Amino acid sequence: MIFLTHILSLRFQIAWLNMITEIILDSLRNAIMITGLVIVMMMIIELVNVRSTGRWFSSLGHSRFGQTLCGAFLGVIPGCMGGFAAVSLYSHGIISFGALVACMVCSSGDESFVMMAMFPGKALLLFGILFVLSIPFGILTDFIKDRFFPHSSCGNTSDSCSHTFELHEEAVHESKPSIFSASSYRTMLHPSRFRIIITAALLAYSAAIFSGTLEHSHDHHGECPHDEHTEHCTECHCEETHAHHTINLLDERWMNVMFGVLTLLTILFVITADEHFIREHLWGHVIKSHCLRIFLWTFGTLIFIQFLLQHIDLNILAGKNIYIIIMIAALIGIIPESGPHLVFVTLFATGVLPFSVLLASSISQDGHTALPLLASTKKGFASAKVINAVIAIVIGCLTQFILG
Repeated sequence: MIFLTHILSLRFQIAWLNMITEIILDSLRNAIMITGLVIVMMMIIELVNVRSTGRWFSSLGHSRFGQTLCGAFLGVIPGCMGGFAAVSLYSHGIISFGALVACMVCSSGDESFVMMAMFPGKALLLFGILFVLSIPFGILTDFIKDRFFPHSSCGNTSDSCSHTFELHEEAVHESKPSIFSASSYRTMLHPSRFRIIITAALLAYSAAIFSGTLEHSHDHHGECPHDEHTEHCTECHCEETHAHHTINLLDERWMNVMFGVLTLLTILFVITADEHFIREHLWGHVIKSHCLRIFLWTFGTLIFIQFLLQHIDLNILAGKNIYIIIMIAALIGIIPESGPHLVFVTLFATGVLPFSVLLASSISQDGHTALPLLASTKKGFASAKVINAVIAIVIGCLTQFILG
């Protein structure tokens, strides 16, 4: 009996260690993916800003509507890539807080891929509704902020730190990254250690993207919501059922490949850019100021959320009052993680929950998009998430009231 108890205890410990190892490895993989996405986006922003001597982003800064429209377009891009770009633009003070809110209202994170696979027609309708809603709410957010909280930056560096996007005017004519010029050949022949480190890291990152090593592992991807043991389902467009018939360019895999290509183009500019741009803009600003902080915050938050979700069964929400479910869905959307929202996606696909719950959840949640924002500004993260949750509850309840 004692021997049997020891065996059971050993098996429990092994299972527990396997679970912890899986959570840590999955969180590490996602943290590297997210950090790489954000850093490459920041490099591209630096590149565009220096190449245009600040004119492109300064013209965007003159129009609040243009900023909000930009945020909405970035948010409607499936996955987290557009959201990461918006967070990078906001952290540099290029777009307003309202534009960031518009992006987060519009974004559905990686769950957008699942929705496109399960119910593509309704998913496109949902994305259209989110886009239309995001613009007035973004403009309204900026109006309220400017009218009642004019001295509150919400973490935006444009209000509190005007030098975050330096052009280094004394060397701007030398620091424009150029390809295949005489100076670029000299830099390739005698690369500095900063150029070598950045290039090697980007090459390793792009290789990991193309190999699929860093792709998100979603437990619900490809599952049929009607019968998990059924290979072919006639009631929904499941990913596994139709994967061999069509190629979906909005699939997560294709979006990652597109970003891998973008990373390779960034490597080309890194190899050929002059030393000032490498040292001051990429290494001094992007890498030293942001990279480690974004990674640590993202990794730590993901591990905490993964352990938390091990003890929460969201499926019990199906039997609650619909208005309570809308509020719970909006509050769960505050979690900066791709995963919890899949419960509402699946329950909607099976007809258990109405469209109002899916809409509220999609408004409130934005996948991993807000994780870099948390690393950059805790106040901005909290403000944006609370505003999104309030919008989600109001719109969700109104939709439920109208549609019944």
